[in-house]
Amino acid sequence: MLTDIRITWTPIESLDVSKCPLLEHLQLFETNITTLDVSENQTLQLLECNGNDLLQVLNVSNNPDLIAIYCSYCSLEELDVTSCTSLLGLDCSNNNLTSLDMRNGNNLQITSTDNVRLSNNSLTCISVDNPEWSETTWANKDNIAVYSSNCATGIQERQRISNDEISAVYDLRGARVDVSELRTKGFYLIRSKDGRTEKRVVSGEF
Repeated sequence: MLTDIRITWTPIESLDVSKCPLLEHLQLFETNITTLDVSENQTLQLLECNGNDLLQVLNVSNNPDLIAIYCSYCSLEELDVTSCTSLLGLDCSNNNLTSLDMRNGNNLQITSTDNVRLSNNSLTCISVDNPEWSETTWANKDNIAVYSSNCATGIQERQRISNDEISAVYDLRGARVDVSELRTKGFYLIRSKDGRTEKRVVSGEF
C-alpha cells in the first residue's frame, strides 16, 4: 500500500487519494489541481501542497495525525484545520484566505513562531484556541489580522485599550497610521504596549 506520494512539475488537474488509507506523506508542487481532498487519509502526517496556483479548496476535515501542512502560494479562500489535533506546523501564507479556523485544542503545543506562517492580505481575523497566547507567540501574520476565539461572532471581548496604552495603530490595509495625525473617520486596528489588540471604529477626532 502506498505511504508516500510525490508529484512535482506535472500539469495534472485532479488527484484522488481516497484509496490510499495508509498514506503518510503527500507532496504536490506546481500542478494544475484546483481541489484537494485528503479527508479519507487519516494516517496522513505531512502534507506539502504549496506552489499550486490553481488550488482553491483543501479538505483536511478528518486528519487527526497531520503534524504539518504546507499550503503557501495557492489560491485558497478558506481553511479549517480544527480536526488536525496533532498539528505542530502550518504555512498557509500567500493565499487568498478570508477565513482561517485553527481551533483544534492543540495550539499551545506550537511554541515556535517560525512554525506558523499566516500572512494573507485579505485575512482580518483568525480563530484560535487562546487569542492572547497566539498574539504573543505567533507573529507571522499581517498587521491587519487579529486572533479571536470565534471570528464568526466577532473579535473576543477584552478590556478596552486606553489611549495612553496604545503602541501602534493600523488601517485595514495593514499600513501603520501616525496617531498624532489620525483624524479620519474609519475602522482601525489598535495594538497596545502589552500586546493586546482590538478593532475600533473612529467616529471623529481620535
